[in-house]
Amino acid sequence: MKRKILIFSVIILFFSILYGKGWKGKSYVKNGVKIIENYESGFYMNKNIKFNETISIGKEEGKDYEILNGQYLDTAVSSKGNIYIFDGKQYRLLKFDNTGKYVWQVGRKGEGPGEFKNGYCNIFVTPSDKIVVIDGLFLKYFDKDGKFKRAIKLDKTPVSASFLKDGKILINTMLFGQPGVAAYFYNKDGKFISKLPVEYRYGPKLSKNMGVSIGGGGIRIYNNRIYVSLPDRYEIREYDLKGKLYRVIRRDIKINPMNIKIMGKGSLMVFPSDASGPLFFYKNRYFINMIRKVEKRDKEKYAADNYLDFYDIEGKYIGSYKLPDRTTLKLIDKNGNFYFVQYDPVPRVYIAELLSK
Repeated sequence: MKRKILIFSVIILFFSILYGKGWKGKSYVKNGVKIIENYESGFYMNKNIKFNETISIGKEEGKDYEILNGQYLDTAVSSKGNIYIFDGKQYRLLKFDNTGKYVWQVGRKGEGPGEFKNGYCNIFVTPSDKIVVIDGLFLKYFDKDGKFKRAIKLDKTPVSASFLKDGKILINTMLFGQPGVAAYFYNKDGKFISKLPVEYRYGPKLSKNMGVSIGGGGIRIYNNRIYVSLPDRYEIREYDLKGKLYRVIRRDIKINPMNIKIMGKGSLMVFPSDASGPLFFYKNRYFINMIRKVEKRDKEKYAADNYLDFYDIEGKYIGSYKLPDRTTLKLIDKNGNFYFVQYDPVPRVYIAELLSK
């Protein structure tokens, strides 16, 4: 009897720690689709969601490789925990080992082999630990020693990429004619294979040659499911690989319309906007959706806050974590480490572990 009481008490304690003040919402099936409605409006700061910083790269003063520029940073990690950083304004790719110790840097501004044309490049690591930099239409490959290996040109401009174990590359792209997201499969040599059977468009109509992205969104494959966090509303959609809608997760948060101004003659102005997504996954335990909320301070200044919304694997909202100012989550590795980029007060990349597991 005492053993049964102990087990029951542990279950109650775990539920209390995980959900804090309890879940508010309902789950139902509509037209064969499971709907999870989360009624927690605003951001409930769950005090049980805590991080412990383990590695920080980037200093105000120090050696060349320690001083990162605050214009744009991206990061990726290898299977062995080596950390790669793209330092946008300095057009360079840096490698650090799994303790944060500097190893090498390569790159400069240009269009030749091993050079970078754009200062807003995203980086990824393939299952075979090749480093790939998205530079415009090009995927530029480097080996673990920083040697440039090859570049392949795509027929669509990628925003992000996923490199699958079978050699396929899943490319997320923005759409033209109207804001939106779509994804396409390519082979290892950059040849188009197929379009993923999921596409989402939103916002105002544009000219057919005009595309714009406000961030957020994104299409991901996880455990043989397709996930889309809609950028302009709070809704996460889960599909099977054939594009059949399987589940919808919603929360009572308003995402204000994208803030763009069409100027005519094929030009527009894009202002900071609210955005939902991208979606991250933590060890088959949590969905984590990043939310940007923007507040206009005056005619030219905006303030943006980033939040991480935690859900259990059933899609029930657990609580939120407010990121420090000008900080964004870039990825979560297979071991559950979180990789953040912080631009103020000192540009840096830092890795943290989730304490409330």
